[in-house]
Amino acid sequence: MTKTNLVVLRGDKELEFETDTLYPNTYYRSIQASENDVNEYIVYGIKFDQEGFDKNFEYAYDKVMRDWENIGLIKKGKLISKKAFNELASVHLYGKQTNNLRIIFFGGGESGRYGFYPKYRENQAKQLLAIYQWCINVIEGDMTYFDFQYIQFGKYGIPIYYGNLRNN
Repeated sequence: MTKTNLVVLRGDKELEFETDTLYPNTYYRSIQASENDVNEYIVYGIKFDQEGFDKNFEYAYDKVMRDWENIGLIKKGKLISKKAFNELASVHLYGKQTNNLRIIFFGGGESGRYGFYPKYRENQAKQLLAIYQWCINVIEGDMTYFDFQYIQFGKYGIPIYYGNLRNN
C-alpha cells in the first residue's frame, strides 16, 4: 500500500451519493487510471475525474504527515528520537493482568489522536519499539498499517474498552 493508494475526504462534511456515503477522516482505497493525458480515479468503487478528485479528496499520507507534525511525532519530515517518542506515547492497558491488550495513543484535543494497535501481545517496551518502526515505515510511504487499521485516527476521546477510535 503506497502513498497514493489511500485517500481521505477534504474537510469535515460527508459526501453523499445515491447508493453510498463517504465519511470524513475515513481511509478509502484509491486507484488512478490514466489514458491520453486524462486521469480518472476510483475511490471506494466510485469513479472521479481529476477535478472531482482534487475537490473532494487528499492523499491520506499527506494528512497523516501534517497531523504527525502538529502533534510532535515528526519534525521537519523526520521521526523524533526513540526517547522522545516513548515520552510522548500514552499507553493504555485493557483487560486483565494475564490477558491484556494495549493501545498506544499520540495527540489529543481538537486536532484528534492516533491510536496504535500492536499486532502481538508483547511487553510494553517491545511494542513501543515495533510501533516506532511502523512510524518509520509510514514516513517512507507504507500505508498498510492504516489500511489494516493497526493505526487509527480518532476525533473523540480514548475508548473506555478495547475497540476502534471514533472519528464521525
